[in-house]
Amino acid sequence: MRRRVSVSEHLDRLTCNQIMTPDDTRIEVMKRIADNAIDGTLTKRQQECLKMYYYDKMNLVQIGDALTLDPSTVSRHIKAARKKLERLRALI
Repeated sequence: MRRRVSVSEHLDRLTCNQIMTPDDTRIEVMKRIADNAIDGTLTKRQQECLKMYYYDKMNLVQIGDALTLDPSTVSRHIKAARKKLERLRALI
């Protein structure tokens, strides 16, 4: 099982080369930082649920069927992920 790291720990580990290239805009850099932080902050299940809900536009029942989870469990994963992302947003 991988060790959970905080957002600040994860961001501290990134080098300038991993974050920024000469052609990057500030928004691209912030997106890359957020993507890297999300990978280190959210569980795999939370990432899957968020992707299916927001990107694939699936509802809780459809996600539950795809992941063999109860819709209430899917809802809890999404709420927990949102809470973590709100804390991340406060740091940026």
